[in-house]
Amino acid sequence: MKSKDRWYEERVAIAKKAFESSCVIFLPKTQQWYGPRSYIESGEAVEYMDPYGSSERKPKVVLHYVQTALDTQAKQVASEQQKMAILLKVVSETFSFEPKKKS
Repeated sequence: MKSKDRWYEERVAIAKKAFESSCVIFLPKTQQWYGPRSYIESGEAVEYMDPYGSSERKPKVVLHYVQTALDTQAKQVASEQQKMAILLKVVSETFSFEPKKKS
């Protein structure tokens, strides 16, 4: 077990909320997904939003229901696959990939 750092208790509070809500945790800054336990053990610093005119501190994490997280990630994968297909088409139309003839 890792030693407790300065954000440990804050991660525990976030993880508890995620667990009680049957959610997974997403950190937009690092694009990382965590389960509640792995988030606690991650050592991630907890950063807070600074909403204008609000005294409420909200952590910069997103709690997603599992199905929503899976749907979101699947859409991103499909989008990346489309981009890759376009790139492969451009490359294959631009460059000839034929074996060199032996002289």
